[in-house]
Amino acid sequence: MIRPDLALLVQHLEICDSYCDRWSMPSDEIAKVLGPDGTNALRLAKNIRSLALLGPNDWIYRPERTGLRDAVSKMKLTHLKIEDTFGGTIWQGYSRSGYRDWEGDLGKEIRTILQAQPLLESLSFVKGSFYRKTVEQLQTHLQPSDAPRLKYLTGNPEFATACIGSISGLECWI
Repeated sequence: MIRPDLALLVQHLEICDSYCDRWSMPSDEIAKVLGPDGTNALRLAKNIRSLALLGPNDWIYRPERTGLRDAVSKMKLTHLKIEDTFGGTIWQGYSRSGYRDWEGDLGKEIRTILQAQPLLESLSFVKGSFYRKTVEQLQTHLQPSDAPRLKYLTGNPEFATACIGSISGLECWI
């Protein structure tokens, strides 16, 4: 970076990686888009309070996206928007032999994100699909202490159902 001091001025950031989704690029190329240089730049932006991650958000679970998860977990966010999250069987990416499935626990991964953001007041899961498995995982894992300041939640009915009994203090469901 030529001027790392400018990263301190960033308070709101939208990252759109939909141009590099699994349909248009091989999975090994997707990881390079937000590779070490990109995540190092994110780490310098210590004043980000509002983050929108738009596009296929496989960053929540893919091993190649650990750097992005780590950078996001160190932010002190009050607003987080995540787009295109899919529960259940998730495509890990395209390989020469076809799509590989990820059968991990998306509910646990979402909880980890929430636990890293104790100042979070607004959470939005837009265009997401949550299968029964993910709803059950969220209901199993989410605790009121995971999102102590969360007041506003935006998401589909499945996500709301999974959270309503677990997160206290919500003032608004949209």
